[in-house]
Amino acid sequence: MRGIPTAIDNIRIDAFKKALEGTSIQVLDMQYANWNPDKGFEVMQDYLQRFPQIDGVWAGDDDAALGAIEAINQAGRDKGMIVLGGSGMNKVIKRIMDGDKLVDADIFYPPTLIIPAIGATALKFATGAPAGGRWVLGSPLITKENAEQYYFPEAPY
Repeated sequence: MRGIPTAIDNIRIDAFKKALEGTSIQVLDMQYANWNPDKGFEVMQDYLQRFPQIDGVWAGDDDAALGAIEAINQAGRDKGMIVLGGSGMNKVIKRIMDGDKLVDADIFYPPTLIIPAIGATALKFATGAPAGGRWVLGSPLITKENAEQYYFPEAPY
C-alpha cells in the first residue's frame, strides 16, 4: 500500500522495489492508501476480493496497516498473513509485544525524525549561511525482542 502521491512516497516505493530485486517475492498490486486507516481498510478489502492468496502486506505506514488488519480480520483471512507498517505507533508496537499473529514487526520512523531538518532550516534562516546536505537517519526494525524500548504508553501516537 502506497502512501499519498508525494516525493517521500516515491522514495519509499523506489527503495522497496530495490530491496525486492533478485528475490522471489511477487508484488500483486500497489494502490494508494493515503497513510489512512479507512483507506487502508478499503484497499485491503479490494485486495482480499481479488487475490485468493496473500502472504504479506506492506502498508508503508501504521495507520494504513491498522485499516488493513481490520479488513483482514473481518474477512477471516488472518492465517499465514503478515502485515508490516511503519512509524512506530504505540498501538502497533503493543501488538508486537502481545504476540499479534498478523504483526510481528514494525519499522521505526516517528515524526521526530524531522528534527534534524528543522534544525538545518532554522540555522539557515538565523545565520543566512547556506544549509544543505543529506542525512540518513536510522529506521530500526522493531520486533518482539526489542519492542519494549520503543513503546511509550503515554505517547499520543
